[in-house]
Amino acid sequence: MFPLLAALLLGRVLAFDRTLALFSGYNVSWTIDRSQSTIKVKVEAQTTGWVGFGLSENGGMHGADIMIGWVDTGGTPHVKDYWSEGTTTPSEDTCNDWVVVPTECSEVNGVTTIVAVRKLNTGDAQDRALAESSYDTPIIGAYGSSDTLQYHSTNRFSSRINFFSDIGDPLAALRGDSSMIVDLHLVDSYTMPSDPTTYSDFCKDVSSWPESHIVGFEHVISPASMAKHVHHFTYSAYSTTDCSGSNAMIWSWAAGVLPMALPSEAGFRVGGGTGWKSLKMEVHYDNPGGLSGLVDNSGIRTFRTQTLRQHDAAIMQLGDPSVYLRDSALPSGTSKYAMTCAGGYTTALAAGASSVTGFGRLLHMHAVGIKMETRQYSSTGVLKRTTGLDYYNWAFQDVVDKNATWQIAAGDRFEVDCYYSNTGAVKFGLASQEEMCIDFVYYYPYKPSTSVDENNDCRQAGSHSTTNFGGFTMTQLTQSGADAQKNFLTRSFGTAHLGTCPATPSISASPTPAPSSSTPSTPAPSPMLAPSPTKAPSPTPAPSSTPTPAASHAQAGATDHSAPVKCIGHVALALSALQLLLGSK
Repeated sequence: MFPLLAALLLGRVLAFDRTLALFSGYNVSWTIDRSQSTIKVKVEAQTTGWVGFGLSENGGMHGADIMIGWVDTGGTPHVKDYWSEGTTTPSEDTCNDWVVVPTECSEVNGVTTIVAVRKLNTGDAQDRALAESSYDTPIIGAYGSSDTLQYHSTNRFSSRINFFSDIGDPLAALRGDSSMIVDLHLVDSYTMPSDPTTYSDFCKDVSSWPESHIVGFEHVISPASMAKHVHHFTYSAYSTTDCSGSNAMIWSWAAGVLPMALPSEAGFRVGGGTGWKSLKMEVHYDNPGGLSGLVDNSGIRTFRTQTLRQHDAAIMQLGDPSVYLRDSALPSGTSKYAMTCAGGYTTALAAGASSVTGFGRLLHMHAVGIKMETRQYSSTGVLKRTTGLDYYNWAFQDVVDKNATWQIAAGDRFEVDCYYSNTGAVKFGLASQEEMCIDFVYYYPYKPSTSVDENNDCRQAGSHSTTNFGGFTMTQLTQSGADAQKNFLTRSFGTAHLGTCPATPSISASPTPAPSSSTPSTPAPSPMLAPSPTKAPSPTPAPSSTPTPAASHAQAGATDHSAPVKCIGHVALALSALQLLLGSK
């Protein structure tokens, strides 16, 4: 750790709210000044070249707002503002909303330090706003060996932090509750088949459990080498002891998805006289190399309480959960599939009540999905709620609308739009290389309905005997050009600022941190960054192909999985394989 005395000798007191070592050779510190609505960020990297830090929509370069800084050979620091559409060289913003703090920047002993300030909300469509909430913000970072912005190689990361308070382990309260019962459901020395794609089921009889609520979920990957093969779990509860008959999906995991704790008023009822009697874990194995003899011991850890909560929870499935479009080929180029879910569906789920309460959702497509949006309308056609990802990236999926609750009234209808950019022979289906369009919505209270199939699937396959509340239309972009693409996708982020650029904050004095809404972390000195070689000439640019994904993501209480993720198959939830910041030039 840097001694405080060393900082004082350099004439730089490190007064930041929080400092995190996000990956080897890279630290980030920040201070929020609520009185000025600004954020001051310090990035330290073990390099004599450029350093980058960004705010992402969902964890990758797609739709990212990026700051790039460097110290030139004359010792002058520079900062530029960029935005990115994908894993390519980012575009420089029309307006630079970052203000460099020259007196706090340096390049000493091979470590580059860049400090800059910007408004929390710049009002610039090429920036992402920071708003105080209980949500964590996806962030990305990287550095290079030259002052010229070029390919970063493996020097990049992706993570999630809250700039305003400490979130910590999502399951911390459950782990600290001595009344919680912790159960493991593992595959128990299962030999993965050599087939490229396999779905394997593992049933657990829980009928002997006292009536309980499952209130937390966490994945277990063992051994760690299986992370690149175990692509998702789905967890379903059944009315019989052998995982047959009526059932409901209660959780799903894919690489990067964080542990989940349910709201304090809800849980999934199991055991006893009225709870589900068995749990089935479906594991999707991806083995494109046809490897044999690999033994898996992965599974799911649940947290259960015998103190029953007020409501039973469930998941509704919107879009095309049954993959009714299976084997339908996607058109070449950009297309939109608009799925509908009629008001009769929510009326059936409410089962006589006026409404149900939503408390989280996961938006899911596969590799060629580029945007996804769900809109909720009242029975009279009034738009009530919109949730979406403008820059969808299949490798960075996680729960959206988390830590929030909202009402879904009986009779409300949904529209789910999935956009794709297809350059090959892709069709809808269950396999890794095929496509899907599913919105998984957590809600309570759960009441079984004879009008809805056992999976709470709005768009049911034609063979289902229950009512089909869904439908779809497909629209294909026929015009060429960037403007036509932008208009078709109706994205606002990345739009050039028109007129005068927004005012930038003054950096005449370092802001005094305002009290946090929660107890702030004790500011920590930066971890030791070993000296790097002196400033090197610019490296040869990397090839223009997308680099192989590789990154780190450490989250308290979760196993770290840093493997490329290819897809999620049938009824899987969101992917979040942690990958990269600045793509190839």
